[in-house]
Amino acid sequence: MKCKIIMGHKKGVKFRKKENIKRFFYPNEYNKFISVISEKMKFYFDFLLQTGMRHNEAYYVKIKDIDFERNTITVTHAKTRIGGIKKIKILCPMCKEKIYLSKNLSFCSGCGNKIENIDDIILKYKNIIINRRRDLRKVRISEEFRNKISNRIKNLKLKQEDTFNFPTRQGMRQLMHRKLKEINILDWQDISPHNLRKTHENYLLATGSNILSIRMQMGHSIDIAVAYYISNNTFTLEEIGMIKLIMGNLKL
Repeated sequence: MKCKIIMGHKKGVKFRKKENIKRFFYPNEYNKFISVISEKMKFYFDFLLQTGMRHNEAYYVKIKDIDFERNTITVTHAKTRIGGIKKIKILCPMCKEKIYLSKNLSFCSGCGNKIENIDDIILKYKNIIINRRRDLRKVRISEEFRNKISNRIKNLKLKQEDTFNFPTRQGMRQLMHRKLKEINILDWQDISPHNLRKTHENYLLATGSNILSIRMQMGHSIDIAVAYYISNNTFTLEEIGMIKLIMGNLKL
């Protein structure tokens, strides 16, 4: 399966549009992939798979964010960027259609209704997001992976304020592409570190975790999960057994 090459929003810029946005690793694929990764790099790929974190979330995890008694990691660096919010989506009070608002766009595209006090609406929206982020997301991990983390901390003599020194997203993606091509994964260009997050969610569903608990684990809505993450591909009983070996005793 090949990616479509389409023009980006900047003149002359090209980027790849994935044909399968829900692409995840089948367990035999992941086992084959991780077997050709160096011991040093295995930890980082495993971290993304075992936690379901986005790369930028994992990048900033500090040792002090890990609760070894409760097997959780607190995500302190979430995806939402409060200061950068310039456009929001609301329901038009007149026609109830979803519309995007900004300082330069204050009319409903459906009925033409003018929305008053744009600045106040955007400020209110930012405050709602800030209040939500005060309750930091906690990600559950298995006992097996907790022990791997503990061993790594001891071996590297990491302190509470230290991070795991994650590689860059681009570096991990390039390594993934080389190794996936090496093991003959045909759609290797479709795969990036973010696909490990999609794999995490599909593995949790396959092993019987509750969808609402998965939503809390992942930090996104059910609508986003259905649209971009959850695949209708099913696993065989043998594959579910392999998933349990990969994920350990993690079940939400």
